Amino acid sequence: MSETGNRLRKLLESPNFEPQNYVKHLSQQSDGDRDLQEHRQKIQNLADETAQNLKKNVYKNYRQFIETAKEISYLESEMYQLSHILTEQKSIMESITQALLSTDKDETSKEMQAAFPKETEELKQRTLTSLLEKVEGAKDHHGHPGEAPRLQRRPGGV
Repeated sequence: MSETGNRLRKLLESPNFEPQNYVKHLSQQSDGDRDLQEHRQKIQNLADETAQNLKKNVYKNYRQFIETAKEISYLESEMYQLSHILTEQKSIMESITQALLSTDKDETSKEMQAAFPKETEELKQRTLTSLLEKVEGAKDHHGHPGEAPRLQRRPGGV
């Protein structure tokens, strides 16, 4: 774009631009119809260039919008899967806890524990370990014998 075109662009983009004063000033300085037609053509060229730039920006932003929408959709899918996995694991852990708690309430279990305290704790631990190993990656999440299962944080925040 020429220097005249740049000046014209800056003038038209100015926040203080007043179209009526601009036209009045232009018509006073004009040497005639030909001069006004040339100026009109410069403004038209500037308008065409601006329209092209606008189209390019709209297309660019539209592509970014589509890419972002795809990424969001993918993340939503992963979040749903994670939620489902966590719900399943929570249910399994609750079932294990409930099974262990109901075993503690059983009279026979109490008698066995009184007669063979060490073997009963080992049996509980084996049962708990066996059940937890069925849950993917959960064998490292149980506590000490006699404690309810609890989740532990892995290194790295996961």
